[in-house]
Amino acid sequence: MIARRSRPRRWVGAWALVALLLPRHASAGPDSAETIFEPIMEIDLRADGRRAWREQKHLLIMFTKEGCGPCERMKRQVFPDSEVERFFRARFVAYEVNILGDLPIVDVHGEALTEKQYARREAIWGTPAFYFFGEKGELVFKHTGALSKKKLMALGEFVAAGFYRP
Repeated sequence: MIARRSRPRRWVGAWALVALLLPRHASAGPDSAETIFEPIMEIDLRADGRRAWREQKHLLIMFTKEGCGPCERMKRQVFPDSEVERFFRARFVAYEVNILGDLPIVDVHGEALTEKQYARREAIWGTPAFYFFGEKGELVFKHTGALSKKKLMALGEFVAAGFYRP
């Protein structure tokens, strides 16, 4: 048998360069899910809730965990959508909280906890779980389970429009 020596194709390198230069939003990969969520070093829900209301928005916490299939599916298929991103950024201050994480959180009442302790106290039993908070830091609506783009947008509209009010 004759072994052929393979030559690297020049166009492969060119495509790799193009891929590196594309903006992150051009790909609908898992990292682009961060677009609707605030960057996290620590979370102060009391201060962030006040900021949300000053900006006429609601506070949204999405509880997730590493290895959660439905969470990952939403990160790949729902959150990268530009319509979802625009809608949620305009109406919510949103955070992603890892139910097994150790980042510090100050809850809406000023108590300091880790992500894991906060999730345990809130009795998060499934992920993803969406918690929406009102003006006084009260939980106004919650939903557990993955959502399609259409259902997530409907849930966001329900909360943003204040339909949860009696």
